[in-house]
Amino acid sequence: VLDSKGFHTRCCPVGGWLVRRHNAGCAVLAEWAEQQCGCTVFREQVVPGANPDHAEARMDLIMYSPRVAGAIYIDFTVVSALSVEAIAKGAGLRDGVASDIAAQWKQSRYSHCVTWAFAVEDHGRFGEDAVGLIKALAPTEPQLRSKAIAALHQSVARTLQRSSADAIL
Repeated sequence: VLDSKGFHTRCCPVGGWLVRRHNAGCAVLAEWAEQQCGCTVFREQVVPGANPDHAEARMDLIMYSPRVAGAIYIDFTVVSALSVEAIAKGAGLRDGVASDIAAQWKQSRYSHCVTWAFAVEDHGRFGEDAVGLIKALAPTEPQLRSKAIAALHQSVARTLQRSSADAIL
């Protein structure tokens, strides 16, 4: 049953809309890293041993940046600030609770490698790990940096809004 605010549509795992939204968000982040930050990006890569429960765990993105040494393993996720768990942990009183919960879960899931949990709340708020990663990857020149970061925020928000609207329609 659909609710008037479209919450069910944005969160229901049936029908593939969550996967489409996730994949669209990954594509936006990968494109931004390649074009704005000069990164080399690999999508949907198997990382043997990253997750002790799954021998062939997949990482959404693996990036190599000119500003960061070594591989950057990224697990992208979109979460709802209106989830039962987020509300129970104080999402109504503090910003970013849902993304913090998701980041902790993602990091515990990939306990054998350093993973950046790029958590975005479905209305566009970035989690702390996502913001940290953006700051690490973004160009260092102030004018280019602010434009690059703003472009990513706008692209992710637009993609999430479009995905939610498509799911509701």
